[in-house]
Amino acid sequence: KEFTEVVFEDEFDTFQWHNDCFELPSGAIHLASSKRCLYQAFRMEPNAYGIQFHPEVVEEMLVEWVGEGNRAGLISDYRHKADVYRSNALLLLNNFLQIISSV
Repeated sequence: KEFTEVVFEDEFDTFQWHNDCFELPSGAIHLASSKRCLYQAFRMEPNAYGIQFHPEVVEEMLVEWVGEGNRAGLISDYRHKADVYRSNALLLLNNFLQIISSV
């Protein structure tokens, strides 16, 4: 199983803050997408991963990135889903650690 599949069925919420999109490298296995970006996560054989979303984000980091007043709506949206983001980030990390510990 992939680190995005171990716990999640079809979808999971995670923080995304970008508009950049890219094509998958040749041989990559597509793992996750979003409405804004088709390729959010991928794996290259056998154990190199790439992600474009931000499971590591906490509110303090976001405020440092954008400034408290510059993107108040973004920070407010983050606060609304912070518990879900944090919970999903921990699940993703634990899934990833399970996979790499078995390699």
